[in-house]
Amino acid sequence: MLQTHRYQNSHAVRPGCAAAPGLSPWIWFAVGVIFCQAAGGSFAAEASLVWQVDQPLSPYVRLLDSHHAGDEGERFHRFRFAVAQDFQNVRLHLAKPRALAIDDFSATVRVNASQPGFRFGVRIVAPAQIDPRTGQPLVTVIFGDRYSSTEKWQTLSVRGLTPALEAKLRELRAEINRPKIDLTGAFVDGCVLLAEVHAGEFVIDLADGSYGPVVSPDTVPGKPAHSEMARPQTAAAPRIRIDRNKVLLQGEPIFPRFLPDHGESVTFLQRLGANVLWVPDLHAAARMELLTQHDFVVMATPPHPEFDPADFGTPLQGLPPLEQTAPAPDIWYLGTAIREQQLPHLLAWAREVRSADRQLRRPLVADVTAAEGVASRLVDFVGISQSSVGSHRAFGEARNRAFLRQNESAQLTLPWEWVQTEHATDYARWRKTVGGRPAFIEPEQILMQVVACLSAGSRGIGFWKSRPLETDSPLDRETATAIELANVYLDILEPLLIRGRVDGHIPVELPDSTPAESRKSSWLDSILGTAGPAALKYTTPPAGPDAAIINSLGTSVILAGFWDALSQYVPQQMHASRASLTVAASETASAWQISPTAVKGFRRQPTAGGLRLDLQEFDQVAVILVSSDLEERRRIDARVQQHAARAGQLFVDLATLKLNRVTQTCREIDQVAGSDAASADLLAGASAAIDRARLAHLRGDFPATEKLARGALRQIRVVQSRYWFRAIQSLPSPTASPHTASFSTLYDHWVMMRRIEAGAPSGNLLTTGRFEDQPVRADAAWKPVVTQEELYQASADIVSEAGGRNSVMRMRAWNRASTVVSGSAQPALLVQCPEIEVQQGDVLEISARIRFGQGVQTAQTAPFLIFDSDLGPEFAVSPRLEPSWRRFTMYRQVSASGPFRLWLGLKSPAEVYLDDLSVVRRSGTGPPPSAPDGVRRAGTDEVFRDQSGSRVQGAGYAGPSLP
Repeated sequence: MLQTHRYQNSHAVRPGCAAAPGLSPWIWFAVGVIFCQAAGGSFAAEASLVWQVDQPLSPYVRLLDSHHAGDEGERFHRFRFAVAQDFQNVRLHLAKPRALAIDDFSATVRVNASQPGFRFGVRIVAPAQIDPRTGQPLVTVIFGDRYSSTEKWQTLSVRGLTPALEAKLRELRAEINRPKIDLTGAFVDGCVLLAEVHAGEFVIDLADGSYGPVVSPDTVPGKPAHSEMARPQTAAAPRIRIDRNKVLLQGEPIFPRFLPDHGESVTFLQRLGANVLWVPDLHAAARMELLTQHDFVVMATPPHPEFDPADFGTPLQGLPPLEQTAPAPDIWYLGTAIREQQLPHLLAWAREVRSADRQLRRPLVADVTAAEGVASRLVDFVGISQSSVGSHRAFGEARNRAFLRQNESAQLTLPWEWVQTEHATDYARWRKTVGGRPAFIEPEQILMQVVACLSAGSRGIGFWKSRPLETDSPLDRETATAIELANVYLDILEPLLIRGRVDGHIPVELPDSTPAESRKSSWLDSILGTAGPAALKYTTPPAGPDAAIINSLGTSVILAGFWDALSQYVPQQMHASRASLTVAASETASAWQISPTAVKGFRRQPTAGGLRLDLQEFDQVAVILVSSDLEERRRIDARVQQHAARAGQLFVDLATLKLNRVTQTCREIDQVAGSDAASADLLAGASAAIDRARLAHLRGDFPATEKLARGALRQIRVVQSRYWFRAIQSLPSPTASPHTASFSTLYDHWVMMRRIEAGAPSGNLLTTGRFEDQPVRADAAWKPVVTQEELYQASADIVSEAGGRNSVMRMRAWNRASTVVSGSAQPALLVQCPEIEVQQGDVLEISARIRFGQGVQTAQTAPFLIFDSDLGPEFAVSPRLEPSWRRFTMYRQVSASGPFRLWLGLKSPAEVYLDDLSVVRRSGTGPPPSAPDGVRRAGTDEVFRDQSGSRVQGAGYAGPSLP
């Protein structure tokens, strides 16, 4: 007769091992208060080593029986439960001898149960890490296989403790609120089974398994089994490692500055100021060795395993040991602009890379468009992918989105961003297809992207390029100069950026400006030291300049940026002769303004809560050091003096290159659209200022050099704005023409407009766009799509206006009950219009009447958007709406013959009425725009070189460089 065991006292804790009442709920119900006295042997061979049920059980679960049995020669331990309600937790455990948590350790158990879903794991004890919730050594569980059968024997296992613990570290940091977890000497001391069972009788049989190798921690005193960066003795010490939220290069902290490598000389790359180079060819060992010898960190894309398309958790073929096949890279890069639906693939790839790189365990880097917190479970550097230049998203709005995305994930310790130094690949390809000139990103736009990244809290910055910049092209030299100048700022501030964290933002007040109430509230919060600003503040673009507070022990860096709504298209003035702000500071603190050529002190003006600072000549960015430590000021001053001469030369070079380019573009536009005498005077003044800046640099007056060159750049920006506003004055938004999103493409806009004037308009190609014909009500070609059904209710239908004489399209979207929607990047509603046939080179005029409805309240003045299948949603047009009917007009130049489609959308809750939507061909197929006689379109061939060199398999997918 088999003996029946009831474990009423199975909650006794083994001496020397800690219970863990403070663990997170999912680990707590797995671990419980477990583990009786352990001894050696197999799972069921000895009475002292038997599986036991954790107590107390749920009131809805009763243990009916527990006994040893046999079946066809296999011995097992059977448990039988009565369950009165679904979704009840059952926990079992098995105490085992202590075994060091080495990577070769594994544990298995054979399971046969009447319900699926059991998970098998091992309990890990970290004797060197005290859990602040219990005061005892930290306890956690590493889970392995899940029982997926029913009434069939299945072997469950836990293997590969080293990569599992690496992944577990991020969860543990969040659980116990400790940035560093010490797993030195971590050991396994038992096995765990847990399940969620359902109503009825439940039976589980547990047979013998394996456990080992058992290397007692007592036999190797002082030898760490695992720590955050422990490495096997056989592997060479890695050059790069991560310590909390810092990146260490050979033990010294650095602020990563990424740059794709396209074979430029080492001297050129050193001059640009990057310290991490992405080598796209994993087999370019000689190139990597050369870069390593010159103290660059080498980043490369690892090989990609073959996965089962239906299950990324099942690789069809694993990776070979990477420390043997690819020892040269310091960092692994897993892709750019990885979309949310690609995350399972990314995480599977990351797991395989970690498993194949067990000795060196090099950091993983990836750039994602969403779900940064999920990606950070396995990826060390998570990039926040977004693009601003040439889009409807202003630099200040991009800063807000990045700040929110970083703060929504507690696990995101090393966020970073790519800075665009060229327009997105899709837009560049479109311009080449239609024969337009290349779009050029202005140096001010590069700098403002850097300021936005730092203001959001980025711990690293990359400068995206898809071609070598070491060329004779003036455009490439201008871009390289802008990158080098931005890196001068980063190198000067590097020690402060490494130590500091963004603690919020305060407004910068301009003369005669009245701050909004929200800005007043933010100012008071920062002065009084209250809790951080509410998230609502960051859901709308900043209304003007503000400053990020980057705090470290005893020191603050105030990084002020000049935000506006248009500089992502063409740089605006972004300048104020005077500005002021109030910063929190101790009674002994002083403040200094830092520029690339000088450190200048502020006159002390104590005020309630800190210091009032008056800025002179606030131009794009202002950096202020607030500290009581004079030694800190001297260290920063030394770094500035090291760069001052080169920085002064960079300002002069940048102003010269930009003056030549803008002058040439203005000359081209003048021959098509007429000249602007005031702009000619401004360009002459800028040229004179650059000459004076050169003289100041020759006499060693570098602050004066910077001031004069900056003044010249401001005058050039005024010229650019004058030409740009003349082009867009009749458009509802800068994206209403495909050629007005950049100053460098304005000539193509005027050529297109002249073609429109000379061409004969067609009839309306969208025949059902008036919504008058009865069949349109059931026309399947008009397809409404609710893109986020969990957040919004939405509809699009044809209705009659008051009086019933006119039919219009009504688009409505509203939040679902009890749902708060903030900062969503997707529209609430999209309506696909019927296709129309077009020919390459056609210029289309798209117009409609539109107005607000009264059925849904909205806070936006432009909730409606319209975009086409050629340029996509990044070039959406959002006209401002009124309660009365208004007409808007936009233009598109077709890049390929075939079907052309429009999309209508709502970005937020609103009710909008649309009527008389028309698409008219204003100019037929013709030759691409050409420059006037005697005017060379500089840089076209250079910029339109093959841009595929830096594109990678983003999480296994070939994707564009930027979203």
